[in-house]
Amino acid sequence: MKILIIDDEEFICEILKNMIRKLRPQAEVVTAFDYASGLRELRNCAFDFVLTDHSLDQDKQGLNLLKEINKNGDPPAACLMSGFLPKLDNFDYGNSFFSLRKPFKEDDLNALLDIVYKP
Repeated sequence: MKILIIDDEEFICEILKNMIRKLRPQAEVVTAFDYASGLRELRNCAFDFVLTDHSLDQDKQGLNLLKEINKNGDPPAACLMSGFLPKLDNFDYGNSFFSLRKPFKEDDLNALLDIVYKP
């Protein structure tokens, strides 16, 4: 399984990367620190799961990123993370969209990974 973490705070990326490696040692984890590098990674590699912060850049947000990758059809499973989640009433990403409110615990991430990677 290949996972992309996108967050403008590098230490958050490292914490999440370490959590995922502990919970899913077989996972390949890639990090990106802004909207542009996250989108570039998504265009260059196939990911199974994307964890993105909502607040990425001044004019670009995680929700915009998810909308962009959803345009290509068959997007990877995705999770929007934020301390203040936006309204998602009109957001259609299919059955593979999740959200986590920051701060969250390792158990919350593990439960999400269990859902995304059902055997």
